[in-house]
Amino acid sequence: MSRARTLAACFALLTAGVMISPLKAIASGINGTPMPTADGYIYAFDSSTGTHIKIPFSDAGPQESGTSYEYTVTPACPGNNERGAIVCVTAGSHCASIGQAGLYEDVWRAETAPAVTAFEIVGHICSGGNKPLISEQTIRQDISEYERLHMPVPAPVVQPAAIAIVNIPVLVSLEPLGRQTMLVTQPTPGQLVATPTYTWTFDGDPATAVTGVGRPYDGVDPRDYPAHYVSHTYTEPEPHGSVTLTVTWNATFTTAGQTLTIPLLTMPPITRTFAVHEAHAVLVNN
Repeated sequence: MSRARTLAACFALLTAGVMISPLKAIASGINGTPMPTADGYIYAFDSSTGTHIKIPFSDAGPQESGTSYEYTVTPACPGNNERGAIVCVTAGSHCASIGQAGLYEDVWRAETAPAVTAFEIVGHICSGGNKPLISEQTIRQDISEYERLHMPVPAPVVQPAAIAIVNIPVLVSLEPLGRQTMLVTQPTPGQLVATPTYTWTFDGDPATAVTGVGRPYDGVDPRDYPAHYVSHTYTEPEPHGSVTLTVTWNATFTTAGQTLTIPLLTMPPITRTFAVHEAHAVLVNN
């Protein structure tokens, strides 16, 4: 039997692993577009406080079907544009004069799709009615927790699955999880985008770490083309071999036109175990 056929037979007999498709958690949406919530509010970034506040849907300007928008608010002061942070006396006194709290603020809006337009003022609010304000730290913490609970679980595949052979590479792979895009409603509505990276470590030794999604055995000899696979080769028997997959997610969250970097999320590692045997030649009579 040829070397290639022998290797193929070895993987066919020893692998017998079951591939399980990971649970997908994907939703669609338009990046940076605030969404009205069930309580009748949208959220916008307040440049004067560096926080996100609620805007009554009635103060957000008329909505056109098929059009997406970006909102921001600034103190209603001469010279302010949509990114301004000038605070004037009238912005501080107007709301008090009508029996409300907070600053009198302009609500700015720009179209983001299908056309892109300049910001214009579409309404006014007294920001004191929107307490408590939502800080970026709170958003990052809450979105990080949402991410941890909703990322798909990988299903690592090891070939051979139960018994590896000395000097024949152990191949590792999984069905790619892919970039995850999710619409989130709390603590502010927005879009979460997360991209995974994969690290495989053998026998708990960081020096053996390799990265990538890998691929199952496809007939290409890993001894001749090691870069074709993600693999590790044992040079001596090992009764308790193991490989551990760690998935790390890099994510951003876009809300009210602000894109925030979410702290790196490392999911709980997944370990597969196997034995490593040494092959011996056996002479047989024809």
